[in-house]
Amino acid sequence: MHFNWRKWYKNTVVVVLLLCGFAGFAQSNPEHWDAKYYTGYTVETFKQLRAVHQKIAGSKFNHRLLDAALFFRTNEERIKNNLPQFNFSIALEKAALGHSIDMVQHNFYAHTSPVPGSQNMTDRLKRVGVDYRTCAENIYNFFDEDPTYWSLASKLVEGWMNSSGHRSNILNPNLTYLGCGAWPYNNPEWPNYQWFKSTQSFSDRDAQQ
Repeated sequence: MHFNWRKWYKNTVVVVLLLCGFAGFAQSNPEHWDAKYYTGYTVETFKQLRAVHQKIAGSKFNHRLLDAALFFRTNEERIKNNLPQFNFSIALEKAALGHSIDMVQHNFYAHTSPVPGSQNMTDRLKRVGVDYRTCAENIYNFFDEDPTYWSLASKLVEGWMNSSGHRSNILNPNLTYLGCGAWPYNNPEWPNYQWFKSTQSFSDRDAQQ
């Protein structure tokens, strides 16, 4: 019996490539989102991830996945309005998430913070190294019953888009970088709902690398 090594080699390479492709997809389709994945997804491919359509469980809340859902859902609005999509900024995400956590931990809801060093938007951007010329910030205190990551992000962005000031930030062509951050909290007066304080940080520049 003649052994066809060329066919064996070709089939082996195909199998290895398939396995590597599957492993790569599995790594980039996690429940634990990572900042390095932003550049590998479009709005449409992100929406196809199973993880973003899972219900948000309080004990297993994945803030990075919700932050990403907010980012891509916001870019969906830029696409609808024929504007360039936002570039992701990990520095702006850090500023946004930090403000949302501060609002939860210090029990306030405002752009002005009682936390030293983060008292206003410009303080927060300077802390993460963003040397901006133009910047903006959206915040939202929102609740929902049994949401998924994508459904919650959609409702938050729709709320911002229905407010003229917030909408103008999202559709401002001079703002080119975006980072989003949301944090959950309990409201004893409305225990059947999941509550979130959310922030979007915008700038025309990213942090210097």
